[in-house]
Formats: sequence, structure tokens, C-alpha cells
Amino acid sequence: MGGKILNVACVLLMLLSVSFAERLNVSVQVPVTDVTVYSNGIAFVKRDRSLDLTAGELSLLIKNFTSSAVVESVSVSDDKGSVREIARYSNVRTKNETKYLTFEEILNESIGSNVTALTKNGLKGGVLSWFGSDRLGITAGNKFTVLKFEDIEEFEAPISKYKKDVEVNETEKGLRIDELSTAGSHKISVSYLNPGVSWSANYKYYMTSDTDTGEGTLQAWAGISNNAGEDWKDVKLRVAVGYPHMLSYGSLVDYTRKQITNAGGMAYASEAAPAIISDFVSAFVGEYYIYTLSEPATINDGETRNLPLFDGAVKFKREYIWDTAWERPHKVYKLNNSLDQSWAAGTARIYLNGEFIGEDSIKYTPKLKEAEVTVADVPEIVVKKLVNSTSGQEYQHARTTTYKVSLNVENRKDERVELRVRDWMNSGDVVTLLTSNPTAERKEQNKLEWKITLNKGESRTIEYTYTVTNYYYY
Repeated sequence: MGGKILNVACVLLMLLSVSFAERLNVSVQVPVTDVTVYSNGIAFVKRDRSLDLTAGELSLLIKNFTSSAVVESVSVSDDKGSVREIARYSNVRTKNETKYLTFEEILNESIGSNVTALTKNGLKGGVLSWFGSDRLGITAGNKFTVLKFEDIEEFEAPISKYKKDVEVNETEKGLRIDELSTAGSHKISVSYLNPGVSWSANYKYYMTSDTDTGEGTLQAWAGISNNAGEDWKDVKLRVAVGYPHMLSYGSLVDYTRKQITNAGGMAYASEAAPAIISDFVSAFVGEYYIYTLSEPATINDGETRNLPLFDGAVKFKREYIWDTAWERPHKVYKLNNSLDQSWAAGTARIYLNGEFIGEDSIKYTPKLKEAEVTVADVPEIVVKKLVNSTSGQEYQHARTTTYKVSLNVENRKDERVELRVRDWMNSGDVVTLLTSNPTAERKEQNKLEWKITLNKGESRTIEYTYTVTNYYYY
């Protein structure tokens, strides 16, 4: 019985050996045709090609397939073939090349041969007997002459001494697709994830007046950076506003984000918003807002392009905000997203009458919500925070602390200002706001807000008191 099992195993091994021996390597070109880039630094890439293939066991070799692709994400579809395996391959072959020698190598090959050197002091000839790092020695009869390299204008050596044939190893790397093929025309599709690609939204907002409220023109751009290790030629390009859940693929994603964070930055623009033409068509797909470029795009490896997404009229509100964590109040513009699409997180730059006045990062902004853009510190609004704390009565297993806070503000600007003040109460098991003058609006995470009006030269003081109770057991 054991002998029969052994015989069957041998037959199977022989069949496998025959199968692999008969496998035919076929080099194919399958170009990138579609790229969808997501906000969190990952791209979904597609390659498509129609090929005429023979029947049998084939290994399709896609030469120079990008090393950035996540191999386990590679998916292959062949309408007339069944895929057995997908893997990276590396083939080393030896080839002969003609190598042109350096000057030092020519001298080394010419030792013992007759040479001629034209120098500043005339023609020198003889047998090349020696050379060093910056000199050579020629023997003619009983005379040995040393010449400096820098003094040689022309040098003649035997014709066979300036080149030689050498063997070099050449490594070919790529993607190997093993499949069982049927004869005929095949439609092959390859898709994969690539963390070497990312895009970042950047916005330019143009205003013609600096008032409390108004309207300007918002332009949204997509800065797309290709560090994928592959060129994209005439591809269908999409950018997605959204963050698919992904595993970590190393620092390449962070590097790519840094490359495009400030794509399209400007320091000056015309007074009115410059005209742009956007070739992107937008649509909501699943959990993502997808922008598809209507014209084929070409972005080579290592390149970054900044392409217009959309533009439109957007209303703004100007505010002065003092968050007590800041040293000074900030000048802020709140842009109301009344357009037809959500805004991806990115960098927003504000221009007033053609002058750049500031930039800030904005968060993802759905329709009908506001994006907050801080453009400058405001030293003319002078602020100061004072805190007095006293420990109150201690109960069994509890301690209550009372805090009295004063927020002083003074308007030294030459105009009336509306100031929003933000402060935080300390955290604890129980936090109670006792008094506030003027009345505070309590927000999440113990945040308090006040909105006050300050005339030119006016000073105001906000005072409030609160308690923090913490429980302990010992």
C-alpha cells in the first residue's frame, strides 16, 4: 500500500514538473488607465489592455510594475483565462556592453605602449611608463619625462585602448501573472492599491470688501501628487472626498501629504477672482464625493499638478475671536457652504482686493455648514486672563474647588468690533457654573462662549465663577 501511495506522489510531481516546464513567459504592456485618489493618501489604480494570447499555461510578465503597489491588493481579471498566481518577479540576465574608459583607465590600459601628449611646452612622445593621481611619466630613449595632467591638451594612445567589452548583470523586475489561457483576444484588467499617491484640496477665496458680512468667490483646487513609481499617461483621473478605512502602509503616505500640502500657493492675485475652467464632474458615490476629470490626464512619477475642481459665490462672516489658549485674538472669516458639494479638508487662502491676507487649514465642511479660516492675529485688541482659586469645604470622599475668573479685553482699533470670547473650565467629576456676567453660552467639554461688542477705545471685563468637585476613596 505504501508503495502505491509513493508511486502516485511521484506521478503528481512529474505532472507538476511538466506543467511548469511547459509554462511560457510572455512580456506584456498593461498601461495605467484609471486612478482614483482618496483623501487619506491612498489610490485605487486600474490597468487595462486587450492582448492576443496563445492557449496553455502562461506567465504574463508586466515589466517595471511599480514597487509601491500593495501586492496582496492586486486583483487580475482575464475574460479568457484563469489566474493561478500573482507575484512579483525578479530576473537577472547577463549581457555584454561596450564600456568607454576614463582617462585613468586609458592610462592603465596603455602602460608599456607608445603614446603622444601635446602640452603647453610642445609635443612629447614615448612609452607610457608610469602615472599617478595627477601626473604621468613617458620614457623616450634614456630620458624619463613627467607631465602634469593639467598641462596636457591632447593625448594619443593606441586605438584599442579607449574602450572594452564587459559583462553586466541586468535585473528586470515586475509583476508575474500565472494563468491557464485559451487562444484568442484577451481583455486583461489589473487593479491594486498604491499608497504613493495622494491629493489635497486647496481653496482660494476672493473678497472685494472687508466688512462684517459679504460675499466673495471661492475656488477649489485639487493638488495631486504622483509618487507611485509609475507614469500616468492619458488616464481617467478621479479624486474622492472621503476617508476609506485603511491599514497602515508606512511613512510613504505622510511623505506624499507633505509634498502636496501647499500645492498652488500664491502671494498675490488680481483684484477680482481670476477665471478658471474646471473639467471635473462631481457625483456622490457611496460615502464619498467623487470628482471625475472629463479629459484624460497625464501626471508622470514625481510630478504634482494643481487642477481646478469648482468655483462659486460664497457668503462670509467676519469675526474677531479670542480663545484664551491664544496669546492674542484672531481675525476669522466664516465661509458658508451654500454650494452643491461638500468641501474636503485642506488649505484655504484669503485674498482682499488682490492682496493675500492669510491662510488656514479647514476641516471637512458638509453643505450648509461653515468653514472657519483664521487669517491674522489682532494685537490692537488687548486681552488678559486672571484666575483665582480657593479650596472650599471638604466632605467625606470629596473635595470642591471654587474658581473665580476675570477676562479683560480692550479695543484699541479705530472701529467697533464684535468679539467672540472662548474659555474652558477645568475638568472634574462635577463641574458647575455658578455665575457669569455677561451670561455665558455653555458648549461641549466645559467650554464657555461670550459674544460682546466693543466700541473704539472701550474696555470690558467678563467675570464668572464655577466649582469643580472630585471624588476620592481611600
